[in-house]
Amino acid sequence: MFGHRRVFISKDADLLGTGQHSSSGPVSSQATGDVYEKIPNASENPSIAIFSDVASASTSLLQGEMDNFEASCQILMNTLDAVAKIHPFVTIAVLAFKTAVTFEITRRANDKRILALHIDMKDLMSIIAMLQQLAENDLGSDGVSIKDRLGNRMESIAKNIEQCAATCDTMQKKRLIVKVFKSISWETKLKTFSDAFAAHRDGLHRELAMHASLRIEQAVAGVTNLNTTLHGTNTKIDMMMLFEQLRSPEERELWKFIQGKGGPEAFLNDDALMDELVKKNKEESSDPFSKTHALQMELKMGVNELIKENDSLFDRKFQAHQVILIEEMESAMTRLGDRIIGALRTNEVQAYQRLTDTNLYELWKEMGWKGGVDARSLVMSLREYFAEHYDSVLYDNADVSPQTTSGPVSPGRLFPLSPLSASTQYPLHSVDPMSITLRQDRWALQYISIPRIRPLLEAFDDDSSSFVTIREMNTFTQARPQNWSLPHWMAYWAVGFQMSLRYYYDRILALLSKMAVVSEKVLDSNRALVDRFMGCAPLRVIEAVLAGIRSSHENDYLDEELFARFKCHVDSEEAKMEKTLQILKYCLDAPNTVAMVLGSGRPEKRLLPLLYLMTNMCFRILKAGCKVTLHRKELIDLANSICTIQSAVSSRLSAVKAMCKLQNLDVKTHLSSFAFGMYYYVEFYEEFMESIYYKNDYHYALQDNDVNEEQGNDDQASFYGPLADEVDLETYDVVKEVYHIAGNLPTGYLPNDALWRGSYTSAGVRFSIGVLSLPVSADSGDGRFYGSGFDTLGEFEIVGQRTGNEIAFNKKYALTEGLTSKWRFEGSINTDIDRIEGVFGHGDFLDDDFQHTHVPSGSVLGTFQVDRRPAYYFLCQPSKEEYRSNRSRVLWRFAITAIIYAIRVQARDVPWVFFEQRRDRRRRFIELSVRLDEEAGNWGPLALPEPLSSQDYEELADLQKTCSVSDLRFYRSLANSLLRRQVIHLDNFCDSCHREGLRMTRLVCLDCSVLNEGGSVDTVDLCAECVQAESTIALDGKVHVPSHSLLQIRKSTPNRRVYSLVSDGFKVLSDFSSISSSLSSEGLEHVGDSHVCWRCKQPVTQPFWICISCQDSAIICESCNRKDEANWLSLFSSWDKSRLPSNLKRSIDPKPEPSENMDKTPRHHWSHYLVLCQPVSYAAAPVPSLEERVGNLEQKLFELEDVVRTRDEAMVERLQRIERMLGTIVSMMKKPGDTTTIVR
Repeated sequence: MFGHRRVFISKDADLLGTGQHSSSGPVSSQATGDVYEKIPNASENPSIAIFSDVASASTSLLQGEMDNFEASCQILMNTLDAVAKIHPFVTIAVLAFKTAVTFEITRRANDKRILALHIDMKDLMSIIAMLQQLAENDLGSDGVSIKDRLGNRMESIAKNIEQCAATCDTMQKKRLIVKVFKSISWETKLKTFSDAFAAHRDGLHRELAMHASLRIEQAVAGVTNLNTTLHGTNTKIDMMMLFEQLRSPEERELWKFIQGKGGPEAFLNDDALMDELVKKNKEESSDPFSKTHALQMELKMGVNELIKENDSLFDRKFQAHQVILIEEMESAMTRLGDRIIGALRTNEVQAYQRLTDTNLYELWKEMGWKGGVDARSLVMSLREYFAEHYDSVLYDNADVSPQTTSGPVSPGRLFPLSPLSASTQYPLHSVDPMSITLRQDRWALQYISIPRIRPLLEAFDDDSSSFVTIREMNTFTQARPQNWSLPHWMAYWAVGFQMSLRYYYDRILALLSKMAVVSEKVLDSNRALVDRFMGCAPLRVIEAVLAGIRSSHENDYLDEELFARFKCHVDSEEAKMEKTLQILKYCLDAPNTVAMVLGSGRPEKRLLPLLYLMTNMCFRILKAGCKVTLHRKELIDLANSICTIQSAVSSRLSAVKAMCKLQNLDVKTHLSSFAFGMYYYVEFYEEFMESIYYKNDYHYALQDNDVNEEQGNDDQASFYGPLADEVDLETYDVVKEVYHIAGNLPTGYLPNDALWRGSYTSAGVRFSIGVLSLPVSADSGDGRFYGSGFDTLGEFEIVGQRTGNEIAFNKKYALTEGLTSKWRFEGSINTDIDRIEGVFGHGDFLDDDFQHTHVPSGSVLGTFQVDRRPAYYFLCQPSKEEYRSNRSRVLWRFAITAIIYAIRVQARDVPWVFFEQRRDRRRRFIELSVRLDEEAGNWGPLALPEPLSSQDYEELADLQKTCSVSDLRFYRSLANSLLRRQVIHLDNFCDSCHREGLRMTRLVCLDCSVLNEGGSVDTVDLCAECVQAESTIALDGKVHVPSHSLLQIRKSTPNRRVYSLVSDGFKVLSDFSSISSSLSSEGLEHVGDSHVCWRCKQPVTQPFWICISCQDSAIICESCNRKDEANWLSLFSSWDKSRLPSNLKRSIDPKPEPSENMDKTPRHHWSHYLVLCQPVSYAAAPVPSLEERVGNLEQKLFELEDVVRTRDEAMVERLQRIERMLGTIVSMMKKPGDTTTIVR
C-alpha cells in the first residue's frame, strides 16, 4: 500500500499548486528503488521472507513521511479549507480529518502504526483536495453534479475517519502492556480502516474520472494506474507485516519476555507473573493509582469492548473539537488594518510579504529583516514605531479640539491617552480610523518597556529560542481580539497577562478554601468519596502552580482600573473554554484533550483559566454533595482530569528544562521567573512549605456563610445524576425466598426454577460464581434458555443454550453508560441435571452465538462448577476434613442436620443460635465485600484497598453459597452503603507506627504539635492504638505520653483547615483551664448542670472531651466517646436521611428540619472535632527531656545507695546489740561453779 508513494505524493503536490515535489523528506532514491525491485519478486514468489523484506524497506520509505507529517498535513488542511468554501458538502469530511489529525499531532508519544494509518488517511484526503480545480456545480459526463455524486461518500468517509480516530485514541491511551498483549487484535483493527480508506480512494478515482476537466482526467488516470498497482498490495506487502515492523523496540522486548514465560495466558492467571511484568515494564502509567488486579481485568477484555468503553468519552471530545474548528472558520475574517496575503501565493518572494499585520509588514520592510529577528530588538522597535506614528498623528491633527469627559472608562468608549490626560478624548469625525486607533492606544506604550520586556518576549517567542520568526509573529497577531490593536495586544502580554494570573489566583484560592469548608459538610453517604478526593495527590499541582505565581507578585492587590482594559478578553477566553469543557463533561482523558482545551501555543497562556474552571466544578459538585448522594464517577472523573493536567504540565516542564540545558541556563533560576514562576514549585515541590503562598495564603480561612456565594448552577453540576442511597430491604418483601424449602431433598429432581450455586477456580484460587437462575430442562425445544443471578459484583443476566449434555452460557454484567462486562462458560451437565462443570473465559463474542466454541484452550481462564442445591445444603455441608475422618458417619449426620434445619425453618421455629450465626455470616460477608469493592477498582483512583488473600476469596465464595438472592441483594446494598461512609485520612499517617491512610479517627497531639509563624502547623498524628502508649516522636525532641491533650478528627480534613482547628483547640484548653482545675474525680455536681455529658446527661469527670464544632461547646464523657468509636456506622444524623430506606423514612416522626444554611450546626454529631481535656495534675506536669530523665535516674541511684549504706550500718549495729544481749542472758543462766564455755 505504501510502496509507490513517491508518484502519488508528487502528483498531489502539483495539483495543490504548492510546487513541492514530495513531502516525504530526504529519502534516498536507492532505498526507494529497492522497494520497487522487491515488489515484483514478492508477487512472483510470495514467500514470507520476501514479504518481510519488502515491509522493512517500506518502513524506511515511510520514515520521511512520518518526520514531515505535521507540516504536510498543515498544507493539506489549508487546501481543504479552500475546497470546503467551493464545495460545502465536503466540510463534514474535512472537519473529521482535521480533528483526527489534530489529536494525532498533539499526542506526546505517537505510535508509528497509528501514524502510518494517518498517512494513509492523508492520502485519501489529498484526492478530495483535487476538487479545488472543479466548479461548485460541475457536471460529469453523465450529467450528475459533483455534489450529488460525492455527497454520500463524504459522509461515509467522515464516519470511517471518526471510527478510526476513536480506535487510535483508545489504543494510545492504553498502557504498553495492554497494547502488547493485544497487538495482533489492534493491528487487525487498524488494517480494516486502511482497507476502507483504500476502497474510498478507488471510488473517488472512478467518480472523478466522470468529470470533463483535462487536468483532473490526467491526474486521475495517473492515480488510477497507481492504484491498480497498489490494488494487489495485500499480496505484495502485507499490512500486518508492515505494522509488525513498526512496533516500538519496547514492545518487541516486552513481547519476547512474555513469550519466554509461557505466553499471555500464563500472565492472565498468575498474579506473581503479572507483578513481575509490571515491574519489568517500568512504564509510568497516566493513572498513578492503577492496580495489577484492574490491569488483569482490562487485559481480559476484547478490543471491541475497550473501544466501546471509550466511545462516550471520545464522542464528546470529537464533538468539542469540531465545535472549535467551526468557530475558527467563522471567525476567520479580515481584521481591520490587516494586510491579507493568500496562503498559497508563490509569486512574492520577500520574507516580509508573508506577514498578515499591516504594522508589522511596514516595520519589517523598513528594517530589512529576513525570516527572523532577535526578540528583544523586535519589541523595542515596535515600541519606537508606534511612538513615532503617534507623534505624527498628533502633529497632523493639532487643530482638532479635544473634548473633555468624566466618569469611568468602559470597554466600549475611547481609552484615555495617558494617566495625565485621563479625561481627554478626540471626536471620531475629525480624524481617520488609524489616528483614532493610535490615540486610543497611546496608554499602552508606557507598558511596552524594558522592565516589562520578559513577558512580551515569552509571548512572541513560543519556542523560547530568543529568535522570533514570521510564522510566530503571524500566530501572535492573529490571536488578538478583533477590536484590539497591536499595541493593546502587546500591553496585555506586558502587564495584562500577569494581572489575569493574579485575578485567577484570587478566585482559585477562594474556591480551594470553600472546598475545604464544604467537604466537611457533605452528606454521610458521600463521606468516603469526598474524603478520598480531597486527599488525592493530583490536587497538589494546583497548589504548586498557585505557590509559584504568588512568589512573582509584586503587590498584593489588583489594579482594577487597568485590568478593566483587558477583562473583556479574559472573560471571553474563559467562556469559550467553559463551553468546551461542558461538552467534554469536564473529563480530560488524555494530553491531547488538554491541548485541545488550552488551544495552540504555550500551555501556560491559558493554564490558570483551566485550573479555575476545574476547581469551580469541583466546588459545585462538593456543594451538590451536601444535598444529594453523588455518583462515584462525578469526583473520580475530575480527579483523573486533574491528573491528566498534571501530566501535561510535567510534559511542558520537561520541554522547558531541555531548553535550559540547550541554552546552558540554570533550571532553578530560569523557572523562578519563567511564566511568572508558574512551574517552579511543580519542579521543586520540596520547597513548597517555605513558599510565601504556604506561609501567608495557604491557611486562608473563610467563614462558613461565605460558602453560600453562588458559583454557577449547582443543579447542573452533576453529570451522572443523584443516586438513591438506600439499603435494599424491599428484597425481603417476598417471604418465600427466606423460608421456602423445596418439596424434595437435594438428591431428588428439583424444579426448573431452582437456584444454582457454585464457584470458579482461576490461578489456584476459588471465587464465587454467585446465585444463578438457570431454567434448564431435558425437553426445552431448541435448548435456548435465559436466566439471571446476583453476586458480590452485582446483578447479571444469563443467555445460554443446551445441546444434549453440552451447555454454554454467557454471564453479562450491566456497567455504567451502557457498557457491559461478559464472561463465557462452557461445559457439560450431568444426567441428574443438578451439576454443571466446565471451563470459562473472557472474550469478544455475540450474546446469541452458541454454535462455536468461544473459549479455546489458549484462552481458558479457569474451571467452574455449579450445583443445583438449596442454601441450607451448604449451611449443613461438612468440611473436607470431616469427610476424611469417617465418611459414612459424616454423611448420616449431614442428612439428619439438613432435615432438622429444613423442618425448623419451614415451621419458623428456629432457636436464637440460628439468628446469631446468620448475623455473624452477614458481618463477615460485608467486611469482605467492602474490601473486594476497593480492590476491584470500583472506586477508581480514590481507593485505598486492603487486598483480599486467597483464603479470603474462598471464604467469601463459601459465604455466598449459604445466601439467598434476597440476602445477597441486602448484604450488597448494605456493604455499599457502609463503604460510602468510611472515613479515611488519606493524606496522613501515624507518627508512631507510620501506618498510612488512618481510618475512622485521627488524633492530633496538641502538646506535641507546633504552631509556626505565618499560619502553618506541624502536627503529630496518632492512630487510636498508639495514642495510649508512650512513644518518641522526632519533632523538636518531644516525647508523647498518654497524659497529653488531644484533638480528635473523625472526618477527613484538608490540611489548610488543620491550623485553624489546632488554634481553636489551644483556645478551648485555655478557656477551660480554670474550670478544669476545679474538677475532681468525684464529678461536677457542685459546678452546675452545664458540665454534664451531652449524650448520657451524666456529670463528667476528667478526662473529658469538649466539642469545638458546636456553638455551645458540648461536653462528651470518655465512656460515650468510646461508644461512638465502636458504633459509628449505626449513628444516623436526624437531618441526613438519604441513607435510610424509604420504608424507614416513613416510620420516623416528622420533625422540623434544621436550617440548610451551612454556617450553623443544629446539634452535636459524632463526627465533630473534639478536644481532650486531661486532669490538671497530669496535664500540667512538664514532660522531662531524655537528658533530664537520665540525670534524675542517676540522682535516684545515688540516693538509693546512701539509703542502702545507712541501713546497712544500722543493721550491723543492731546485730551487735543483739549479740551483747544474748551474751548477758547466757551469763545469767550459768550455775555457780560451772566452768563450761559457750562456743560460738
